Amino acid sequence: MHTPEGLRVKGLICLEGLYETVARATVGDTPVQFVITTNELDYMGVVPPLLAMSRKQRFAGTLDMLDLLSRFDGAELEFATFTRRMSLFSRILRARPGNRKEL
Repeated sequence: MHTPEGLRVKGLICLEGLYETVARATVGDTPVQFVITTNELDYMGVVPPLLAMSRKQRFAGTLDMLDLLSRFDGAELEFATFTRRMSLFSRILRARPGNRKEL
């Protein structure tokens, strides 16, 4: 798992299938402190044929997105302030491979 140098990643949010096949084996070698997994089926009513083989999975040591969201159901929203550091992170995400500028 690659992160831009100097960026301190504390959490990872990924699809369960990606966690199972890639992230689970690599996250231990990173500073990631928590993992939230989600499944494409969590947000669908009718499952299209392309996703017919998908199954909901749970992994020890991870948090489930739907479980987390249900804890805040009906809670009053608090808005976050956009900081300069967040702006730097968004520029990193928008940078195209091979066209990354020095930050």
